[in-house]
Amino acid sequence: MKRVLIGIIGFVLWSLVSVQWYVCGVKGLCGEDTVKVNDTDKITETTVSNDRAKKTEVSTSKLADTVAVKNTAVENNAKKDAKAEPVAKEKTTVKFSIEKASVFFPFAKTKAYISKKQKDSFRKLAKEINASDATLLLIGNADTVGSIQKNMEVGQMRAEWLKQVFVSLGLDANRIITKSQGKGSVIRGTNNSVDMKGSRRVDIIVKPK
Repeated sequence: MKRVLIGIIGFVLWSLVSVQWYVCGVKGLCGEDTVKVNDTDKITETTVSNDRAKKTEVSTSKLADTVAVKNTAVENNAKKDAKAEPVAKEKTTVKFSIEKASVFFPFAKTKAYISKKQKDSFRKLAKEINASDATLLLIGNADTVGSIQKNMEVGQMRAEWLKQVFVSLGLDANRIITKSQGKGSVIRGTNNSVDMKGSRRVDIIVKPK
């Protein structure tokens, strides 16, 4: 009986060995699950890598587009600023034929004699002022005879009269400013005495801008 059991056990073991040999040696099926798992891991890893690469490319492309848009905006702003900024004009110094002069008046008179030579020089000055941004200031003055109010009026009338002379010579009336100092700016001579004749005058002053 023992021999029969031993024989059966030996046959079973031999069958198992034979099956193992057939499956692994002949069919090559041993380790198939491991290979498949490894291959799946490799495929999964490759897919993940490809997805990351695509995401990186997309991010890089978006970043490049954003930088390009910002650069374009900066260039446009720079162009707008360049257009908006006015070009500063260089100021040129104009030299006038007359910068300061005076016209003298007789006692208690608001009109004076102006020679042809004076008119010619005033006409030349009028053209120079019209061609520039300058203005002409006419300041009327009087001597010390009479009240302060009266001399202020006389000084203003003298300045207004000379203004009309310049307008008749071609000067734009809007370029002329008149004012009076009355007897507040008299000319004094020797011993601090008042030069009455020299005080009755209109001062001509060119004021460049």
